Amino acid sequence: MMKCTSFHYSLLLRALKYIEKTIFYGIYYNPKDKINLSNNNNKLWELSIFSDSDWACDTQTRKSVSGWASFLNNCIISWGSRGQKTISQSSTEAEIVSQNEAVRDILFSKQVIEFLEINMEYPITLYCDNTGANFLANNFESRRTKHLDIKHLFLRDLIVDKVIRTKYVKSDNNKADPFTKNVSEKIFLRLYDYLKSSETDDDNVIGYDINFVLKKTNSVICVQLNSPLSDELIYGTH
Repeated sequence: MMKCTSFHYSLLLRALKYIEKTIFYGIYYNPKDKINLSNNNNKLWELSIFSDSDWACDTQTRKSVSGWASFLNNCIISWGSRGQKTISQSSTEAEIVSQNEAVRDILFSKQVIEFLEINMEYPITLYCDNTGANFLANNFESRRTKHLDIKHLFLRDLIVDKVIRTKYVKSDNNKADPFTKNVSEKIFLRLYDYLKSSETDDDNVIGYDINFVLKKTNSVICVQLNSPLSDELIYGTH
């Protein structure tokens, strides 16, 4: 803040413009879609997670950004965006780091569901749009990828134990895409629809700030989901 320039000011205006246009957009959970919490229900609860990265997007440090979005029965329950601490030498390596971030997030949700003694379907599906990262997660190391092995051991063990499975998803359908990079308005709205967002009326807003919006409409809770393009972790579970 001590050395702000007109460039930084323009970025601030852009962020405020985004907030102004999306302030009444939120995640929509419809009560009629709820499922029976009882273990007598034959339908198993299903966890899934999407991971993505933007390789070397920081023009100053050339560090990448990881993003992920976790879903329970196709409803988003947590999401995150974090600047990677190390410089990835390839897009595949950046995706590997992002996959590990995503897995740590989904394992926490798994523990909560198990604590509630709810039957859950295994393995949990990890969606990624990088075929190289998916291949390395399911195959043994080679000399060319030795520097990646340590990062992959954690994920490989979960795959062997059939806790996690990786699955390819097209980049256009990757629900974690808006957490890693700027996207066009058309793509943003399409992905927002994937995240089960809805637009609410101004009178129903019960409180908000620059990062978080909470709305209530007829017993439906909506949470504002902003696009976090920063090195700091912006995370929410609801």
